[in-house]
Amino acid sequence: MFHSRFRHAWQILLIAALVSHASGVFAIEAMPRVAPVPADIDTSGFGEGWEASVDYPVIEGVSDNNLVCRLWVDQGWLHVERRSEEGLEWRLALAEIEQGVYPVVSVFESVPALEVSYDNRRYAVRDNSVVVRAIRQRSDDRPTFVPQGLVPADQQAQRGYSQSLSGFIFSGWELGSWFCVGSGPDSKQWDTFVRLNPTQLVEPGHGFGSMLDGLAQAHHGETWAYDDGELLIAEYRAAALARAALAQKRIRENLPGSEPPVITASKWLNTTGPLDRSAFDGKVVLIDFWATSCGGCIAKMPEVQKLHEAYADDGLLVIGVHTESGGETCEPFLAKRGFTYPIAIDTGETAVAYGVSGLPTYFLVDRGGKVVTGYSSRLPSEEEIQRLLAE
Repeated sequence: MFHSRFRHAWQILLIAALVSHASGVFAIEAMPRVAPVPADIDTSGFGEGWEASVDYPVIEGVSDNNLVCRLWVDQGWLHVERRSEEGLEWRLALAEIEQGVYPVVSVFESVPALEVSYDNRRYAVRDNSVVVRAIRQRSDDRPTFVPQGLVPADQQAQRGYSQSLSGFIFSGWELGSWFCVGSGPDSKQWDTFVRLNPTQLVEPGHGFGSMLDGLAQAHHGETWAYDDGELLIAEYRAAALARAALAQKRIRENLPGSEPPVITASKWLNTTGPLDRSAFDGKVVLIDFWATSCGGCIAKMPEVQKLHEAYADDGLLVIGVHTESGGETCEPFLAKRGFTYPIAIDTGETAVAYGVSGLPTYFLVDRGGKVVTGYSSRLPSEEEIQRLLAE
């Protein structure tokens, strides 16, 4: 089964080469490599008490303003953290400083991403606002901090931990409305912190584990983190993406049994004009969210076409909704493949209104104008459609 996940248009471009941990890969043309650009930081006086900060590039509408990476030296160690308008998102002790060796910060100007490196990249942290990766200096003397200090004591709850064979504890806490993980000498002192996921997005669950080579792991909902005391990799929800995911969750909870949102299109194909809500009246409606860049979508389109041809006269209305991205490829694609059911080129608003997070995604609307099934990459069967048509 192909089911490509995405959270935001800029994220698709940013991590198109990554394997989705749903059940597929988002099929998209190769994007050009984004080259880092050195940021200007003042390293004069670098040593105990030194501090600097660098702003992340801001992508209008999808990443927060005032998103900053802060660097400072404390107890002889270089520390790095990321802060948004909603507070601390991650923090770590990177490396013990050396005389005459200075940190280097680089930004990726077209995406909210940056890299901090030290000692000619021997130690480094790279963050793209979706995944943070770090190579820290392995040491039993890394400076620690107390995670409980991040929120009031009455808003804290430990939710599990794993004992690493490398000699540290990887633990998880609910701090306010967030699930956070951290590693350190015990579960109450951390040298690494990641605000992983809103507590409301725990599905399909959370847990901890460790491997024989000392790798500790944690997951919460669709987010996760791995740490072996030196290498840290975590997919976390940045504040902007967390807000979008929570909004999507509310839509998904409320849409079944309700009227479907209006399809907002920049262009309609295979129809004489826009299909407004009145086009749904008395019809069973199959809505197919797809894209020409999605191999799994294309593989199922002949089946969608067959349903259109077999049941249109009986009251089935099939509508394809193509993603805003790549919409210009849709018309020549349809002409070549011969698909004839109505296609809307999304403005981007429709996918958001329906809470769509993967392709293909199918919805069925009954003759009464209520959504009966949705959020599935499985195409409805003829039996399901026949049953709705008979009502």
